[in-house]
Amino acid sequence: MVLDGENPNIQIYFASLDYTAPKNNHYRYQLKGFDSDWVYSENTNFVQYTNLDPGSYQFVVQGTNSDGVWSRDQSTMMIKVAMPIWYYLFMVLSLITLAVSIRYIMFKKQKLIELHQRANYDALTGLANRYYLNQKLNELVAKKDSYFAIVFVDIDHFKEVNDTLGHDAGDQLIIQIGKRLQSCLRAHDLLARLGGDEFAIIIIISPDDDGLAHIVERMHKSISALYHIDDQRVKSSASIGVAKFPHDGNDSKTLLKNADIAMYAAKNSGRNNVNYYSPILSEKMLEKFEIRNASTPE
Repeated sequence: MVLDGENPNIQIYFASLDYTAPKNNHYRYQLKGFDSDWVYSENTNFVQYTNLDPGSYQFVVQGTNSDGVWSRDQSTMMIKVAMPIWYYLFMVLSLITLAVSIRYIMFKKQKLIELHQRANYDALTGLANRYYLNQKLNELVAKKDSYFAIVFVDIDHFKEVNDTLGHDAGDQLIIQIGKRLQSCLRAHDLLARLGGDEFAIIIIISPDDDGLAHIVERMHKSISALYHIDDQRVKSSASIGVAKFPHDGNDSKTLLKNADIAMYAAKNSGRNNVNYYSPILSEKMLEKFEIRNASTPE
């Protein structure tokens, strides 16, 4: 017997054991696990046991003859109470709602990841961008006992590659240079592409500046090696400027400006050079700026 869990009523029919005097027959029943004693009845038809939870139950019945002698055998049947149909509909709707919610959450999460990627990383190379670099730079400047160098790298004659081989080749060159620079760095250093043919690197150093020159020279040599792009051999080089914190600037703005000055000094001295910032470089750059402005007609 299967009953609906919304209205699990058991309807009981007894057959008279003594047809000569059916009114003298007595009946009793037990729901195993629920009734500790027999439940007695003189009626052959009645309804009992409501609000049973879904599950399987064992129901036992027994009757007497008109002399009051109980039958030797007890009739046993299994009753299964099933969930009401609305419960299954609710479960299905709940599962559908859960699946839609999970899909929406995953969609939003993916969108957040994409937004974070676009905001912090360069689309061409996958390297950190200017915004991310500035964030990390500000964090390092704010720390006590922080020592690091900011390195500007400008690719020499990059426009010639774009003009002669095309912008796709130029993009491939930028990607390969990014990989070479990355291979020269350690896990705690940060390489960023500022845009165009410019890169910037944060190199963590010790107070005595140990190892910085070696890393910078290794990057310089790595960039200068030949490239193979679209079955063509391409030669490139870079002008590199270096400024150190806190020696060459106590804030990120000053530090970036001085690294830029050092890089332009390397470019103006014939390209393919490395220059470390010094106050003398600032004076020379300022002097050139003033001379150029003075010679420009109003």
